[in-house]
Amino acid sequence: MIERSMPRPLSPGMSVAIVSPCLQADPNSHPKAIENLRSVGLSIHFQDIREEGFSPFVASDKTRALSFQNALESEDVDAIFFARGGYGAARILPWLKKTRTTRHLPLVLGLSDITNIHSWLYETHRAVSFHGPHLRGLSDPKTFELFWEMVSGKIGMGMDLPAGDTAIVREGQSEGILMGGNLETLAHLCGSPWLPTCSDDGWILFLEDIDEPMYAIDRAIRSLIHAGYLKGVRGVVLGPFLGRSPRPDDPRESVEELVREAIPDVPIMTCSLSGHGTPLATWPLGVRVSLSALRKAAPRITLLEEPFRTVE
Repeated sequence: MIERSMPRPLSPGMSVAIVSPCLQADPNSHPKAIENLRSVGLSIHFQDIREEGFSPFVASDKTRALSFQNALESEDVDAIFFARGGYGAARILPWLKKTRTTRHLPLVLGLSDITNIHSWLYETHRAVSFHGPHLRGLSDPKTFELFWEMVSGKIGMGMDLPAGDTAIVREGQSEGILMGGNLETLAHLCGSPWLPTCSDDGWILFLEDIDEPMYAIDRAIRSLIHAGYLKGVRGVVLGPFLGRSPRPDDPRESVEELVREAIPDVPIMTCSLSGHGTPLATWPLGVRVSLSALRKAAPRITLLEEPFRTVE
């Protein structure tokens, strides 16, 4: 069993830092999200690091990296959320360093381009982080409900992750560490020191994407295969692949068919709640789960351990 850094569940009075490692965003553009966060007793703090001349980012790569690093190491920060995704997180990775603190890390929440940071956290710290909404997404009532249910610790060991509509692509059962996120972002980490390495526990690989043609999806999966990232895969969960328009040169008609061919011999399921769509569920990455894709019941992902630390 690998030793991991697990955050505390969030509760009223805790402090959330909003950071901007990706594209710049107006911190005042999502008042409903801030209202929702404050309604459950969280204290919200925007990091003001604006520097001129670095558009479309709020500041230089180094400054944005230091902003995230400082939040990660601060004794006063219980969680780190992101103002926006899009592009830019990969640019700060060379500036990030393994934390010197001996305490467990804050709860880190994000998706899409933040897959870079989830991957860095797991590879450098074996940290549990959370695939979930950026600030704008927390304006949606159902997304916020699913978010708070997870990060406040209401979903624990032995419980199923909220997955929405599910379907079986290949039958089977398996266990492993839930890992993954945005497919294209993971593929772009191939050859870097930040693509997570698989432990003996194996992966339950979660993948999703948006606005990518089928050939790009195929290319990204093949890149991960060539990099050896999929050697430890024991099961696959496919989130939504939104905004994809069919083309005459598509290698396959569906993502499910493509993945079934590329990743043999393991159970594969689809789900509707974890991706770029709305509503969006919040899932812990870096924890042991089971994947059950059997005809006798709806496919499900079940937590085999608590995603939070229970002892100070």
